[in-house]
Amino acid sequence: MEKKQKLIALLTAGIAAVIAVALRIYELAVTIDPDTGFWQYSDPTQFIMYALLLVVLVVAFVFGSVKKQTASPTILTEPDIGTGICAALVTAAFLYDGVVGIIRLTALSADFDPYAMTLGYFIISTGFLAKIFQILFAILSAVWFGLYSADRFAGTNLCRKLGAMAINPVLWGVARLLIAFVTPIKFKNVSQLLLELLFLLVALPALFSFARLLYGVEAENRKRTFTWCGTTAAVLGYVTAFAPFCLILTGNYHLLAPDYPVQYPELAIAVFFTYLLVKGARRGASED
Repeated sequence: MEKKQKLIALLTAGIAAVIAVALRIYELAVTIDPDTGFWQYSDPTQFIMYALLLVVLVVAFVFGSVKKQTASPTILTEPDIGTGICAALVTAAFLYDGVVGIIRLTALSADFDPYAMTLGYFIISTGFLAKIFQILFAILSAVWFGLYSADRFAGTNLCRKLGAMAINPVLWGVARLLIAFVTPIKFKNVSQLLLELLFLLVALPALFSFARLLYGVEAENRKRTFTWCGTTAAVLGYVTAFAPFCLILTGNYHLLAPDYPVQYPELAIAVFFTYLLVKGARRGASED
């Protein structure tokens, strides 16, 4: 019974992700203004996509309630090339996010006019401080995931000596949330921003649970959270990042709003979570 629940949950999430990504590509190409990222008109595909995400959320909750969980400290720390490759992708994505963040922050700082506004108002209204934190935690996250990737390739556990570093991806996500909340805009009008917020809301608990599982901090109480939030975050990551990435691969850069570029960390985290969940489910099935 447990084996069937795991397989059904993964299959449901996989099918939902494929359909939702296809719908998202259609929305980006047809129903969303490429200059602003706003909806040009209401389209039924958005409600279908949200319904699919809700199904994944419910099924993932049931999946996370299975006694034999999909992720364990053993799976997270054993030598494994696949985990190493996925962690390396996350490393590269965070490093890219940090570098791009520095470039954008430099351009933003040039807009500061001491005669028109105070420094404090500029920092708060533009999310300047939060963007500094995003850059800092993105680079620190890249360092930690790089060490974790090296450990999985070599079968060592050097990153276990840097337990505090594992919280940096969570802090990066918190900084992203702060930036979004200081943006003077209605989230529902900008579909990409709303979806990214939904991703962060489920990815942050998953990343936190991943860290606690890895270091054995109340691991038994974190497996369900990792499964539930990790599965939902993976599907949302594909919707928010892989769909626009597909447009880039096909040369349709002009369809993406410049203010809402591809968030590569979201895509890399989605791939990373997917690998861990599938690997854990396969192991759990073999033990049933």
